[in-house]
Amino acid sequence: MEYFILNSYLKRKNDNKKTFVNALKLLSKVELILFFTMLISAMISLVFLFIRIENGLLYICILLELMSVSILYFIQHRKDKNNSEQNIEKLDKKYEDTINWLNGLGLNDKYKIKQLCNRCKQEIEQNKQGEGKFRQFIDRIFTLFLIPIYAAIVTLAIQQSTNITDQMMSLIIIGIAGIILYILIFGVINFLLPIINSEYVEMDKMVKLLQGVLDRKYEIVETDIK
Repeated sequence: MEYFILNSYLKRKNDNKKTFVNALKLLSKVELILFFTMLISAMISLVFLFIRIENGLLYICILLELMSVSILYFIQHRKDKNNSEQNIEKLDKKYEDTINWLNGLGLNDKYKIKQLCNRCKQEIEQNKQGEGKFRQFIDRIFTLFLIPIYAAIVTLAIQQSTNITDQMMSLIIIGIAGIILYILIFGVINFLLPIINSEYVEMDKMVKLLQGVLDRKYEIVETDIK
């Protein structure tokens, strides 16, 4: 059942998804100027990496980018503080809409919502355990196969030269290559797993939303506190 609820949540989320243009409309004129300054500076900096120019121009672009990001951060932080009451009202409105959505699915009391949260948490935990086993499997493969191959390459490189300096350089190069390979493998895994497990990532977000509804819109008794 939890997966049917999740699919309904995803459809609802997609229907209410804000576009990039709508997000820009929420920004003030100053924020828009800073945003496009940051964007244009970043694009020019990227182009300058492949085109030979004076370093001064590249540094100016990077400086403008950093300044724009910093100023935008402080503006947004101040806006969040000043609009805290309005943000709470928006959150309450979001929770009210969520309750109406839940009622439409027959989840019209807190115990049914709590049961849904618990079942989703079990599914998320099982997925995490499977993810942990997969990481252990990759570690084992790395230990059983890649490390012996790496050791054989190091031995071969040392045997190729009797010069200590050359041997040291070979060890350093092979060592760096091994570190890069290790980082690359686990970097790709860390990048792909959230994509592969996107269903459970969204389920976790749904559980947090439902928990917010429980905390904000329903009476909390002693047994609810963990």
